[in-house]
Amino acid sequence: MLTRRIRAQLAVFAALTVFGVGTVLVNYLDLRQLLGFGQYQVTAVFTDATGLHPGAVVGYRDVEIGKVRSVELGDGTAVATLGIDDDVRVPARVSAAIRSKSAIGEQSVNLTPAEDGPPWLEPGDRITETTTLPRTDELITSLDDLAASVPQDELNVVLDELITGLGGQEAQVTTLLENTRTVLHRAGANLEPTVGLIRELEPFLRTQQQIAPETRSTLRDLASFTDQLRRSDADLRGVLADTPSAADALIGLQDRLTPALPQLLADLDSTGQVIRTQLPGVSQTLVLYPAVTAALQRVVQQPGAAPGSAHLGIRTSVNSTPPCYSGYTSMSQQRSFGDETPAETPPDQYCKVAPDDPRSVRGTRNYPCANDPGRRGPSAAACGARPEEVVAPYDPSTGNAMLPDGHLVLLGDVREQRGEEQGTWRDLLLK
Repeated sequence: MLTRRIRAQLAVFAALTVFGVGTVLVNYLDLRQLLGFGQYQVTAVFTDATGLHPGAVVGYRDVEIGKVRSVELGDGTAVATLGIDDDVRVPARVSAAIRSKSAIGEQSVNLTPAEDGPPWLEPGDRITETTTLPRTDELITSLDDLAASVPQDELNVVLDELITGLGGQEAQVTTLLENTRTVLHRAGANLEPTVGLIRELEPFLRTQQQIAPETRSTLRDLASFTDQLRRSDADLRGVLADTPSAADALIGLQDRLTPALPQLLADLDSTGQVIRTQLPGVSQTLVLYPAVTAALQRVVQQPGAAPGSAHLGIRTSVNSTPPCYSGYTSMSQQRSFGDETPAETPPDQYCKVAPDDPRSVRGTRNYPCANDPGRRGPSAAACGARPEEVVAPYDPSTGNAMLPDGHLVLLGDVREQRGEEQGTWRDLLLK
């Protein structure tokens, strides 16, 4: 029989066993997560969940916050149910990625938020923005294809050059690796700014894509410019070689001009003041100089003239008709000859003197009147005709028309058109 002492020892041992097993289940096997207590569940939709299994770790920014409860087939997708600890708040705008947690290929799900702060994930929410790792067989096949595409001879040359270049540089290579590890550590510590920078690069890269044609055009122009520089290498070298001597000559000229240049500038200032005072006369000289030069060239350089001869043209004013200024706009009201802007022609501009005045005898005032060839006048009103009168009278029954000089002309043969459709002026003039 079991004595009381043995029974007490068994009870103590059983209590210790239960305590130890409970401690292992709670602290090491995380029984709470295994049974789903203290967690809320959300789903993540993946196009490929190869290697993901129930019990896989769910991380938030690579910190474990739960377990994968199950992986099931969806409508052409894989739906993973994620159990997340109740005390962890995850933003609703979050992406899920399947990652390799260890070197042996153990998979995990890592959640990365698009932005911090509410709204938060709620039980039953669905994460659709997901990414997956490339399949191992595809990765191995791609690596095999890459290795097969590398020419063996060139690879041997590269390895030989690497051995030659890195030989005896163990300390420098070690320093480079340590610095690389430091850079990676700093990059991991500043992950959020790096992610934000990458996210902000998207609009910039989109803009670069839109201006790609302009960028290509600029690069083509730059290539043409550099090609021209290459062809002009000898000229550029000559310029660079001659530049020091030219600079020395310029400095020497400056040194030689230094004593006299200030006095010359002072004299030019005085000359400029004189010219400014006599500016109207200078302007008149510049206006007359071309005409005088042309006249002299006409006299001395007459085409076909004998060498050393000069030709002068003499014109007398006997019987010359004097100019007429009466009836025109006065000189004070006329526009400048340099004004080339559009302007209307002034009306009623002609020589308004008596008909027997010798000035402009063939002018408008002596035009024959169309209604009366025996009269002269500059307008229909001066000829005694009303504005609505026909200047050249035409008889449609005969086709006769009276010209202003009194001649009678026949416009077409009206007799042949009688009884036919009435013709137009065009038809009459073409006959």
